[in-house]
Amino acid sequence: MENGEGKFSERRLEEILQTRPPIAIINIEGALYFAAVEDLERQLDVLFTSGVKTVILRMRRVRLLDSTGVTALERIATTARKSSVTIMLCGLREDVAMTLEASGITRLFGTQNIFEADDTLFESTRMALRHAERQHNVY
Repeated sequence: MENGEGKFSERRLEEILQTRPPIAIINIEGALYFAAVEDLERQLDVLFTSGVKTVILRMRRVRLLDSTGVTALERIATTARKSSVTIMLCGLREDVAMTLEASGITRLFGTQNIFEADDTLFESTRMALRHAERQHNVY
């Protein structure tokens, strides 16, 4: 979460589960391959049942998004919807955004919940966070 000074605070999953904020930002790095996807889905499943209303997946450092990653994101979107959790994607590089668009799964998230990266560090994350805060009247 962003603290009062405009900086983001990093928390362990256990701490998020204890404090139950309405919005959580998860930073995803590297390739979304089989083992990494399983771990991500497992953690998100726990998060979805914790009372969190919006999960922002920060994907700026995702280096490889192949069919395994796309399929995982599709499952994540479906599971989130069943749990009444909104998923937002931010920090999408152009190649990742194009892969998601070509796969057709951007419709599962909604274009209003997708924030592509730009040259300003963390800008798409801040935009996603502001959008989530407006949805939940959290300021």
